[in-house]
Amino acid sequence: MAVKKKKPVATTTTGNSKTSSNRQPKNSKKIKAGTKLHSVISYLADGNRLDRFKAERICHDHVLNSTISGFEREYGVIVNRSPIQVPGYKGSLVNCAEYWLSRTEQRKAKALLQ
Repeated sequence: MAVKKKKPVATTTTGNSKTSSNRQPKNSKKIKAGTKLHSVISYLADGNRLDRFKAERICHDHVLNSTISGFEREYGVIVNRSPIQVPGYKGSLVNCAEYWLSRTEQRKAKALLQ
């Protein structure tokens, strides 16, 4: 069963939301190798996309949405997201988000990896 993609959610808006120009990293410390955060960000920084099920299999991350949220908050890197549907139990569709980094954000993320 194929993955159905929905309309992407905008990640850059005016005001209080996520824009590269007004987000300052709270943490300039490198992300330690061997950690869950390192494996998730390393995978995304290589140009790959992740949803919660891929993250479980590939990066052993059980709570990808929280990992992404914390990463954005602590390091100021914007992670794009889009709602998708993936096949679940007995082929039923499951709603979740797909995450990826733009080329600019990939460079920022790679600079943070130890």
